[in-house]
Amino acid sequence: MKKKSIFFRILISILSLILFCTITVSSIIYSFAENLLYRDIVERSGALLVQIDGNFTRLMEQLNTVINVSDSSLYFRTLLTEKCDDQIDLFEKEMELHRFLYNYYSIFTQYQACVTVIGKNGVCYTTYDGEQLLVSPEQLLMEDWALPLLETPQYEKVVNVLSHPGITTDTKDQNILLFVRSLVNGYTMEWCGWIFLEINPSGFEQLYSQSYSTDEFVFITDESGTVISSNQHNVIDHTLEDISSIPLYRSAEQSTPLHLRNFNGRECLAVRIELSAIDGYLIKYIDTNAVVTQLQNMKIWIAAAALLFCLAAGLFSFLLFRHITRPIIRLSSQMASTRYGSVPGPGQDKTKNEIEVLEKTFSNLLSAVDSYTENIRIESSARREAELNALRMQINPHFMYNTLSSIRYLVETGHNSSETSEAISSFIRLLRGTISNRDECIVFRDELANLDAYVTLMNLRYEGRIHIELFISDPALEDQSVPKLILQPVVENSIFHGFPGKDSRIDITIYVSDLNDVLRIEVADSGCGIDEKTLKQLREDNSRGKQHMTGVGLNNIDQRLKLMYGPQYGLEINSTLGLGTIVTLQMPICLPRGDG
Repeated sequence: MKKKSIFFRILISILSLILFCTITVSSIIYSFAENLLYRDIVERSGALLVQIDGNFTRLMEQLNTVINVSDSSLYFRTLLTEKCDDQIDLFEKEMELHRFLYNYYSIFTQYQACVTVIGKNGVCYTTYDGEQLLVSPEQLLMEDWALPLLETPQYEKVVNVLSHPGITTDTKDQNILLFVRSLVNGYTMEWCGWIFLEINPSGFEQLYSQSYSTDEFVFITDESGTVISSNQHNVIDHTLEDISSIPLYRSAEQSTPLHLRNFNGRECLAVRIELSAIDGYLIKYIDTNAVVTQLQNMKIWIAAAALLFCLAAGLFSFLLFRHITRPIIRLSSQMASTRYGSVPGPGQDKTKNEIEVLEKTFSNLLSAVDSYTENIRIESSARREAELNALRMQINPHFMYNTLSSIRYLVETGHNSSETSEAISSFIRLLRGTISNRDECIVFRDELANLDAYVTLMNLRYEGRIHIELFISDPALEDQSVPKLILQPVVENSIFHGFPGKDSRIDITIYVSDLNDVLRIEVADSGCGIDEKTLKQLREDNSRGKQHMTGVGLNNIDQRLKLMYGPQYGLEINSTLGLGTIVTLQMPICLPRGDG
């Protein structure tokens, strides 16, 4: 395959375009798929966090329900408010409280939760055997987070804190969730005591243990970012930096921005939600290595699809352009072999493609056609000039013969010398205006003057019986350019053939008008007219008709007008036997000019 071949050039261009478009589209698809995959992971993780938050909220509602059930017992409130007589009475009440609450609060043990109840009468109880409070209730309630409870007691007055040091010996020095509620008699609105619920964060793992994989990390933090619970135990009690920059997941309908951060040397996607039941956050990190693996598989599929597309498109392009360019190559070869073809010689470029060969050959052909057309034009112009010259050479002897015959007639019939002299003078004027003037066209006014000289000469022969009347619709028409000797042969034909009687009056009327930029000249006589058979022969322009028209006179005018102006112009004859003949000449209106 020649590298300069049009097929090779087109094929390489199309294949390059296909390759470029395929790479571009594949890159766009990969980028879009990558972004879509990341967003899908974030959306699914956000939905799981919402589900975990729902589990946490239901746990808190469940705990609150259990507290409400126990709080509604009159016996329970009596144990918290009835005065203790001595230490033994206090101990007995605590044991009764233990028996009463044991069945209610057994549910807390699965979440490693500890319930502490402190009565108004000083009775104190914890759900774990052997547990003791590390601080007195008075000290605990003096902390900032518990101050709202010291206000006027109200029914179900509740506060909670997500990160608090443990208040019992079992949770000492641990960050716990502390849930505190005031106990109030619903009938008397009398304050009965306090109930403290502390939940070990490790118990929270049950809420999200089924919601993460090995490449995902879940954190429950307080508002400052301190980790309270996580599947990564080594970060518990540590602080996650700048958690406020992690986008909040709202809902599936609202797109969550992508956020990347580093965790333990891994690049992770991060998303968070606000906990509904308490003040804190639920955060999830997703290791992007898992996403990269999926993207690698996706990249392989995209690359395979792109390769198959390139191969299919390349094969299709090869077959298509071979089919398209084969006729061009064949035509180029054929045209190069003609005498117009560009056959490279020694030292010339032999690597031109087929289009360049066709262009060069076509240019050579156009040059040859232009030259041939110019030769035809010159030849046609020369032929037309020769025909016009032939017609002029034809009419001049014809005109001179008839005119000299008239002068001879005057001499032979004994006319006086003055009439003969006037005839010769008219003949000289006629020669000066026609034969001596070498121009093909003259001003119409001069043509009328030539006609007047001819009629003067003829009136000497016909003893003044020839009467000419001229009607011109617009005097400006006299300045139009017309071929010379177009009126004299028509008038001559009317004189010699329209009036066979020797003593009859000869009336000829000439009408000149402008009809839609066409100069129309009508020569009408009142002679004997022409019969239908002869008129048909004249119109068919046969040899018998030419003889009838005094040889070549009228036919000469018709041919000259057609040669000069086109086939739509010329001479037309209309006649009625016994009434006369009308000869009409038509030519375009034009300015005066000269033809050498």
